[in-house]
Amino acid sequence: MKPNVPKSGFFSRIIIAAALSLMAACSPEGAEPETTPERSADPTGAGTAPVDPAASGEIEANEAAEGARVERVDASDLRPAEALSELDLTDGDWFMNGDEAMFGPPESEAIFTMGCDPEAGKVVMTRSIDVTAEARVRLGVFTNEAHASGYWRDAGDVMPIAMARLASSEPGLEDISYSERFAVAAEGHPLLVLPVNEAVRAVIDECVG
Repeated sequence: MKPNVPKSGFFSRIIIAAALSLMAACSPEGAEPETTPERSADPTGAGTAPVDPAASGEIEANEAAEGARVERVDASDLRPAEALSELDLTDGDWFMNGDEAMFGPPESEAIFTMGCDPEAGKVVMTRSIDVTAEARVRLGVFTNEAHASGYWRDAGDVMPIAMARLASSEPGLEDISYSERFAVAAEGHPLLVLPVNEAVRAVIDECVG
């Protein structure tokens, strides 16, 4: 009796299966895919272009100066940073109310007044700014040649009005009569640049003259 020998096709199939397994193991597709580490965002912002602080500050300063030329005053004595002739006049006109010279925009309330208390020898000024009852705000009155100084205080009116009383002998007041314009400062508030006319001269002459 002959031994039972497998047919040659059986061995062929085994060899082919082994070859396919070996090829699959060596194939790049069967290999584990390479992972690329993900780039994390830089929390320090080093990837962005740095901003020059000096340049940024200069831009902000230029923007702040635009339209505020009339309002700049020197912090040490409230003197305007520029000559009065270089500053724009405050919008408005003078008119008289009794013996008091008043200044304000057309068809509006006065924003500044000037009068004289001859018995006390004082030039009395009021301005439409809010000063609390116990506070005081530094005052400066300037011409091109001289200046006077004092304080604004609450006028006790129902409206936000401050009052200042300056001695008629205060340097700078008499010089207003000989000037074309003068400036009135209140620390922390816009500078008033006012023309000088006969109404203003009459008030000054009554107190100083």
